[in-house]
Amino acid sequence: MTWIFRLCLPPEWAAFRESGRFAGGPDDVRDGFLHFSAADQIAETARRHYPASGDLILLAVDSGPLGAALAWEESRGGVRFPHLHAELPLAAVAAWRRIGAPRDFAFLADFTQPTEASGWISTR
Repeated sequence: MTWIFRLCLPPEWAAFRESGRFAGGPDDVRDGFLHFSAADQIAETARRHYPASGDLILLAVDSGPLGAALAWEESRGGVRFPHLHAELPLAAVAAWRRIGAPRDFAFLADFTQPTEASGWISTR
């Protein structure tokens, strides 16, 4: 199982939960795909793209069921990032958690499964 992660603002997460589908934010729409990060990429993604944000929502997604719509493509500095060339269905999100500032993503270093004991809230 390969986990990928997505940061979003609380209002985006609320709208996603209500509609059941996520088409992304302005950067996603502009680029034509949804931006995700691997566990070792998420801290830099937060620093670069959400520096002034307060609380964020971190989504944990099992990449397997996304199929051919998910591609690992070169991005920042030639590093490959997961990009989803489709809307994300809510059913693909295994769990979420609120991330405050300052953001410490060290808990993802040995990530194997989102659990309530480690601060994740299951969506299933």
